[in-house]
Amino acid sequence: MQALPQYRGKTTLIVAVDHGRGFVPKEWTSHGAKIKGADNIWIALIGPDTPALGERINSGNHTQSQIAATVAAALGEDYNASQPKAAPPIREAFGAR
Repeated sequence: MQALPQYRGKTTLIVAVDHGRGFVPKEWTSHGAKIKGADNIWIALIGPDTPALGERINSGNHTQSQIAATVAAALGEDYNASQPKAAPPIREAFGAR
């Protein structure tokens, strides 16, 4: 995106996966209820308003349920104002906003 002038410096990317692959390499070819750790996923955020914090291992738990509110926050919107039961955005993704 940085290579395209119309997006350079003003595009936020949020990438997430739908499931994990377990904790040991031999299990990384499968997923499901029988694979311990398959419920753990990763979420990556990068953009002009996102601090470069690197991999956040000890930042607490975040869930897929926070992605919609995080996308809205990236656009300057408050998803929880219209969906009060929804999970909150990942606040650390946008610094002290």
